[in-house]
Amino acid sequence: MGCVSSTTTRGLSGHAEAETMVPGGADALRACFLLCLKVDLYQPKYANIPLSFALKPCPTGAGFVEGYGVGTVFEGKNAMGAPELVTIKELVPLQKIVMESNSILMTYSTSLDVSSGACKLSFAFDGKMMGLFQKHVEMQVNTMGAFAAANIRAIIDEAGVMASPAPM
Repeated sequence: MGCVSSTTTRGLSGHAEAETMVPGGADALRACFLLCLKVDLYQPKYANIPLSFALKPCPTGAGFVEGYGVGTVFEGKNAMGAPELVTIKELVPLQKIVMESNSILMTYSTSLDVSSGACKLSFAFDGKMMGLFQKHVEMQVNTMGAFAAANIRAIIDEAGVMASPAPM
């Protein structure tokens, strides 16, 4: 495992991105995707700056798993104590989740590396001055990957029945 930062130093730009590899094959892929999807459940367990969120589920029947899909809103407070709403804007099962909070986009991507059998987990921040958070993003991806690797079976078991992923 280990974090790989984006290939371009972006500094004051609006982008920060990092990735890591999580061993465990298809189970690691599912666990990493669920870890990213269920912000209210897992973010407080792996985060460098843990936050508490309440779940406002997506419409019934629209979720990848019960309540979690496009339109799901996570209500909480940010690290400075200000109210924060995080909304799932896009979801491609087992591949990509895009969330928005204010004018910041957070993109989680997962894919299975066939040659190594590991899940590639990546996270990106896009928005004004988000390039300043490159080191934070790298630390966050590392802690997410370590948490996923240590808890693959528990994360999958907790999820119950998942919708079938879209054909690749």
